[in-house]
Amino acid sequence: RELSIQIKFLLLTLKIKGVSLLKILISNQQKKVKLNFSKIKKEIYKILEDLNCHNSELSILFTSDDHIKELNKTYRKKNRPTDVLAFSQKEGNSIEINTRILGDVVISIDTAKRQADELRHSVEKEIYILLIHGILHLLGFDHAKSKQDLLKMQFKEKELLALISC
Repeated sequence: RELSIQIKFLLLTLKIKGVSLLKILISNQQKKVKLNFSKIKKEIYKILEDLNCHNSELSILFTSDDHIKELNKTYRKKNRPTDVLAFSQKEGNSIEINTRILGDVVISIDTAKRQADELRHSVEKEIYILLIHGILHLLGFDHAKSKQDLLKMQFKEKELLALISC
């Protein structure tokens, strides 16, 4: 299925020190959970600021298990839904067109809801956990490389989650 669904992007542009710009684009393709885009942007801004990504662009897509399963199958050759996918613009051999663009984080709200129920915390908290995880992947963190990389990523996730009010 093509991404032919018309997507409404909400854009947040913040001036930092009058020079740098931070852009967060959010697209919502699901209707199961009502999302507070203003709060999400505010919290993600804190995370990006802490990660020294002051002059960056980030796209976030909230979607369903069906759609994320398609993306997972197409790009990772795994025919199952997953909670979060991260598509970095800083990977591969392509010429860097715009180094400001971090990439895209895709979150399945269906999976986030299930995981929140299993872990007995709010869907909102689970969404932030997944956003942080995805953003760290965009910045090169990879928990699959080694035990040391896993621990480093887990530590950073906890540190960043502490910045969030959820």
